[in-house]
Amino acid sequence: MTMTGPYLNHGDPANGSEVEIYLGRFTPDMTAIEKWVVVSRNKRADFYPDAWIEPPGGERGTPAAAKVSDPAAAAGRASAAAPRSWPSDLNGLVFRWRNGSKGNMVYDQRRGATRSCMVEARGRARYGRNYDMEVAGGAFVAVEGTDELLAACASTNRLTFEALVTPASQTQNGVLASFSFGAGSPNFAVSQEGESLLLRLKTSEHGTDEPIVLGRLAGEGPHHLVVTYRSGQTVGYLDGRPAAMTNAIRGEFGSWTAGRLVFGDAPEGGADWAGRLEGIAVYDRALGAEEAKANFLACQERIAERQPVEGLILLTELRACSSVPAPETILPYRRALVVHVYDVKVVVKGKYERKQVAVAHWAIMERKVLPDATRKPGSVWRLCLERFEDNPQLQSEMLVQDAGGYELPLYYDVGR
Repeated sequence: MTMTGPYLNHGDPANGSEVEIYLGRFTPDMTAIEKWVVVSRNKRADFYPDAWIEPPGGERGTPAAAKVSDPAAAAGRASAAAPRSWPSDLNGLVFRWRNGSKGNMVYDQRRGATRSCMVEARGRARYGRNYDMEVAGGAFVAVEGTDELLAACASTNRLTFEALVTPASQTQNGVLASFSFGAGSPNFAVSQEGESLLLRLKTSEHGTDEPIVLGRLAGEGPHHLVVTYRSGQTVGYLDGRPAAMTNAIRGEFGSWTAGRLVFGDAPEGGADWAGRLEGIAVYDRALGAEEAKANFLACQERIAERQPVEGLILLTELRACSSVPAPETILPYRRALVVHVYDVKVVVKGKYERKQVAVAHWAIMERKVLPDATRKPGSVWRLCLERFEDNPQLQSEMLVQDAGGYELPLYYDVGR
């Protein structure tokens, strides 16, 4: 870690010539600093340091001048070990949202600058443990970038929408993604109706009343979806393979209007979709089959690296409740979880040996107290749980725990 100091001139620390930059090395267990080194020694104040630490040769234990006995074999091993990039080609990318833990930057060729594709949660939407969008009972809305999306696609009259889709049900109806304003005809919308994924696309020669079937969902997923359009050719790819193709839609995007890019519902509401979304990309060009497959394989590699999380289902009786704060008292936080303590009656699934359990529940979302935030002691609950520590997306959320249970392992109510 880096730091600056000492600050001896409390009246005006910016003029303190004694302020230098220090570099600290952590102990192997990351619990303390085992050594400090002064990096700067001068007569002026030094602030805001960054450090880049690189072992000799670029890899720990690899000498910089190491010889390769078989360059071709070494190149093959390096290629096999290197993860596939996603997206595989950044050309024409106007919106990219890999997950909530990434910067999600795109390069705007028209402006010659990068911008971040940020989203905000609405309603009961939240991040999952892989920082994906969990949109049951809510939606995520793009904060900015929609004007750039509109301008880019209107200039090329081509579109590709890509996403990694995990539906909560194969019998539901709802909108996965929509780019539109209000209740009018969307510029484009991808929805689920039963097992089918549908595209509604507005062009100069086509309205959105007649959707195009992109393919059928087989199993819970996640499914990698790519849908591309250029006049006279609309193609849907599911899990790297062509699933649908039609020439029924023709025309340009001159009728598109400014709007909002929403995930998990229509902008005006009333079309809630339950499931998880990640790996979202929008392009102002049509992707080909090879590129669609390459992006699918990159997503598959990323999913394969994830460690499974042990779930727990308990039948419980509520013993003690934490207080639910008033939303205005937790500002600038917009959301909060509260921890209740339960007596364990039956372990339905998983392994749990204690007689009590502490569980974190969502209590406030979008500055509104949820209807089930306050619970009555003595009431019986069937809880689907994961360990709190297995959900890193919660670390930055406000947590209220004044009902005791500090000695108990903390779990998170996943609500499934």
